[in-house]
Amino acid sequence: EFRRVLFRSAHADISSIVAKNLTLIKEMDDALGIRADENAAYITARGDDVKAVDVLNSTLDALSEFYENNGLEMDTIPDGAGAPETTLLQGGKQPEFEISADQAPETATGNSSYGGQGQATKAIFDLLQYLVDDTEWEIQKSDDAENKSLTDYNEYVARSKDTLASWLQMIRTWKSPTQRISSPSASTKISSRRPR
Repeated sequence: EFRRVLFRSAHADISSIVAKNLTLIKEMDDALGIRADENAAYITARGDDVKAVDVLNSTLDALSEFYENNGLEMDTIPDGAGAPETTLLQGGKQPEFEISADQAPETATGNSSYGGQGQATKAIFDLLQYLVDDTEWEIQKSDDAENKSLTDYNEYVARSKDTLASWLQMIRTWKSPTQRISSPSASTKISSRRPR
């Protein structure tokens, strides 16, 4: 009778652990789906941000080259209050023009000399540079968040696998209740004695 009770108890324990295994496996599968969605969103957003930085840098290069080619000094224009420091960037593919890239546009008054709207251009240049810096900071921040998310996911998977392995070991141990009983229990020995 004792062995039958022990077997039923072990069977209930095994059933409980199998249910827990199935639940944990489902949770791991859900976590993988969430992780894949997060990673896809990160890759898309990062790609968009990198393209935006490239476009902004190209714009800054073209603006800088225009000022340099026309002998205009943007650095003589004072920075506005709180405006980021201007950094002239070099390199990049230059636009092709029907007329010379070095020829300044004609002004509305018909005057052939171009002085430009120096302070307005400086503010635009500084704003573009601020956008580059801010977008690069956002890229770094999202890279850090992606790395943390990946680390957290990998740690979760490792812990879950350890849990599954320990539960599997428990099931193996409980598969045969007779293996857990090396000798008759004390209650069996007591019940086989004759009363005095």
